[in-house]
Amino acid sequence: LRRLLRIDPDRANGYAALGVALQRLDKADEAAAVLRQGLAIAPENPWILRNLGASLLKHGSTDEAVKHLQKAARLNPTDQRTWLGLAQALEKAGQGSDADQAYRKAADLDPDSDGAEIAREALRRMAEAAFRSAHPNVPRPDAVMYCLSALDTFAGMTPAEIQAVGFE
Repeated sequence: LRRLLRIDPDRANGYAALGVALQRLDKADEAAAVLRQGLAIAPENPWILRNLGASLLKHGSTDEAVKHLQKAARLNPTDQRTWLGLAQALEKAGQGSDADQAYRKAADLDPDSDGAEIAREALRRMAEAAFRSAHPNVPRPDAVMYCLSALDTFAGMTPAEIQAVGFE
């Protein structure tokens, strides 16, 4: 890919491909620099914008990542990965309502995909966190069921058996 860009330095998708390759090698800083070069050549390239946003998010530049991912979503509104990345960036930026909408859009674009499952899981996690923060004194149903199951188990045990479990 570097050779391609030496031969044809105006090939924007070459920068996108090299940026992705560098991200996969965990070289987020270098990936961002390459993607910025591509963006200078093709500021409306949704693939460069999406991958630059992902790289910046991984690097911790959340606000800038949101900006690039929003533009990528405007340019390519049917790309599920862009919407998923945007949702993750918005969530990290503390923009829960906007993140919720972006996750829903990602899930709706291809409901049977892995990306949709990731989006639905994020929506469940966000809803659970919102419920817990709104109702801090409500016991967790899974914990209540676990305790009830333990009590049922203990009901058939002798005091010595219960004590052994307790000490363990």
